Amino acid sequence: IKKFHSKTYICKNTIFIFVFINHNKLKGDIMAVTIDYSKCKGPECAECVNTCPMEVFEIQGDKVVVAKEDECTYCGVCEDVCPTKAIKVQE
Repeated sequence: IKKFHSKTYICKNTIFIFVFINHNKLKGDIMAVTIDYSKCKGPECAECVNTCPMEVFEIQGDKVVVAKEDECTYCGVCEDVCPTKAIKVQE
């Protein structure tokens, strides 16, 4: 395993470190996160930007883009929170 993705949260006096591993990614399967811009509301919504635990999405101009796909754990949170179903996590 070359790279673990982690996020650290501090809550009162306890530190939580979450390590995200996607088993499909470790097996070498090709995965992708796509945005259907005909459905995406962009910065006026930005649920994916605000919710992604790996901070993969960015607002660039009037669009939300997948700026750091190599950081993505393909957890599917973005797909779940997208109110217009514009985001797809695909194998």
